[in-house]
Amino acid sequence: MEISIDNESKRFFRFLQEENNDNIIFSGIYGIGKSFFINEFFNKKHTDKYITLFLTPVNYSVASNEDIFEYIKIDVLFQLLDKVSCDLKNVQISNSVAAYYYIKNNLNTLIGNILSSIEKVCFKTDIIPQLIKLKKSIQEFQKKESTQEDKDVESFIQDIIQRQGSIYERNIVTQIIQSLITNAKKEEKKEIVLVIDDLDRIDPEHIFRILNILSVHDDFCCTKEHKFKIDKTILVCDVENIRRIFHAKYGSDVDFSGYIDKFYSKEVFHFHNEDEIQKCIADQILKIKSKTSDFQSDRYTYKGLEFILQYLIKYGYVNVRTLERFIFDYSMEDKTVRFNDMVLTVVNSPALIIFEFLKRVLGSSEDLLSTLLSISSNKIYVNCNHVDILELFIILADLPNNLLRDDKQKNSYKGVSYMIGAYKKNLIANIDYGTLSDCKVDCFGLLYDAYLNYKKHFVL
Repeated sequence: MEISIDNESKRFFRFLQEENNDNIIFSGIYGIGKSFFINEFFNKKHTDKYITLFLTPVNYSVASNEDIFEYIKIDVLFQLLDKVSCDLKNVQISNSVAAYYYIKNNLNTLIGNILSSIEKVCFKTDIIPQLIKLKKSIQEFQKKESTQEDKDVESFIQDIIQRQGSIYERNIVTQIIQSLITNAKKEEKKEIVLVIDDLDRIDPEHIFRILNILSVHDDFCCTKEHKFKIDKTILVCDVENIRRIFHAKYGSDVDFSGYIDKFYSKEVFHFHNEDEIQKCIADQILKIKSKTSDFQSDRYTYKGLEFILQYLIKYGYVNVRTLERFIFDYSMEDKTVRFNDMVLTVVNSPALIIFEFLKRVLGSSEDLLSTLLSISSNKIYVNCNHVDILELFIILADLPNNLLRDDKQKNSYKGVSYMIGAYKKNLIANIDYGTLSDCKVDCFGLLYDAYLNYKKHFVL
């Protein structure tokens, strides 16, 4: 099942190109396809413009809060080594850092060289015990302050016990990251983008630790420059989840907007791909196997599913992950239902096809019924754009009154007049559209009544 992201890709690309839009919150409801979109956008559509570093902080769940920054550095370094050409021998390291690591790793040789040169310089002989004392002092300090020696980036990655933990650190690993990024931007003429995915799926302490780290490093030492020379930072989450977590941690009276707005440059980018998801799912439904009906030409099934899925996705009752796991390769070709003495084939009725599909996706009849009832509280009233929904479901919604009689008598459901007519076996009504303007029919209230009657009065 391949969902198109073309429209949202164009919108997001324009958003990225806005001047000084360096910090971005990419927000969307759970399961809407945020991670899929970001990966497709950067790894397939725009590899010529961006080098993207992906962090997944859910992997840090076993770490203490103090370790988060070190894990971020490790992730960044691993991905840089994988994605950009690098020559660690030519990485420029500051004099102070180079001196520190040289003295630390060559202390015995250094002291020996000084002692062997004493006779060639005008030192007094009492400097010898002082140098020996210095050596012992340094060794004692090193033993006290460091858990073990490290000599290069590899040892840093393998053993993060020896950590600074300060936002102002600029050790050899940080300088290597800075150098790799600077060289990559210069040689490949691309922007470096840091993506932090699923931010709202980790421990609240980690969420705010990461946010605060990003805030400090974005304007490192008041230079208006990112500490690691990164061009853009993208936080992927549902910003409403972050809001709820924030208020649960700090209290409902604490200003969330004043806190979160320092993490994005312009505005929150709200990812909306519901239209494409609806179309894709509806297309899949129309391919369900049947010998008795051509679903491809069934406008009603398509339109009805598209409308209902829009709100199921919007209100979080189904998501892309749920639908991707769903098996569409099944058959309803032999399934029939009975109402009194009348036998109906499910595949001949778009309303029944839709109900059978939704029941499978949501898990049970009870789940479908409670979902329709819950969404009905939002009062989505029928208008000229919803006439298909009325035609599809009004017969079932008014079943106790019409009893599927095929006479020419007009029926009425909440002020809407209709006749059963020639499409009785399809459960499609003829609506008197002149009665629509004076009534208010809630779409999901209609669906709830229709499914309740289907469940109650039809025998499988």
